[in-house]
Amino acid sequence: MDPVDKLDRRGVDLWLLPADDAQLLEALPLVEAALLPHELPRHQRIVVARARREYALTRVLVRRLLSRYVPVGPERWRFGANDHGRPHVASPREARALDFNVSHTAGMIVCLVGRERILGVDVEAADRVRRVLDIAERFFSPSEARALRALPEAAQPDRFLAYWTLKEAYIKAQGKGLAIPLDHFSFHLDEGRDVRISFAPALEDDPHRWSFTRTRPSERHQLAVALWLDHRDELPPTIRTRDALPLLLESADSSPT
Repeated sequence: MDPVDKLDRRGVDLWLLPADDAQLLEALPLVEAALLPHELPRHQRIVVARARREYALTRVLVRRLLSRYVPVGPERWRFGANDHGRPHVASPREARALDFNVSHTAGMIVCLVGRERILGVDVEAADRVRRVLDIAERFFSPSEARALRALPEAAQPDRFLAYWTLKEAYIKAQGKGLAIPLDHFSFHLDEGRDVRISFAPALEDDPHRWSFTRTRPSERHQLAVALWLDHRDELPPTIRTRDALPLLLESADSSPT
């Protein structure tokens, strides 16, 4: 059996799932039926309805979309995590070159997939942003806080969310979570120029080895992608945006029996 989708190092796939879609909510029982036995106890312990729904959608989505790149059934995927909780493919063995990263917020779940690629993604809902200056002064770099403070008040939430999603995408790509202080690296968002990053000396990172992309998957959401460029990369990888909804609207035939 051949994979449905081809993926090499020159490209990454960004899968978008509108988590509040009416069809998806109607199909939720079928999605939950596709959870694997070892996933059910945690699913049943989640009290908040939205969080329980996101757990089921994310688990089933990741397995189904990864099976588009490697010809194995969704039920065969197993995952591990590093010391900071970043998940990775544990089996099947032939799929370990695939890397993926997931992010979810109110109304949106995203999954970024690459091959032999260090990557990270973050998505956030704009209507959840509060106290932007207070948070920036406390956690962001001085240059980011100054840039935010210099903007008109109406423009501050949008810029704050740009910084936040970029920072999250970077630390998720690094796989170290908040072990990397948010004020040890700065993003520069000059009009008409690519996103640039700079680092405090303590991080010992190279800004020229990173490519960042920002986008809006909906009017409500901001999203950022972080990609590490190694010696094989003459250009940043192409990002292909994909609709994940059909993968979750499949019948229960994809559920393990």
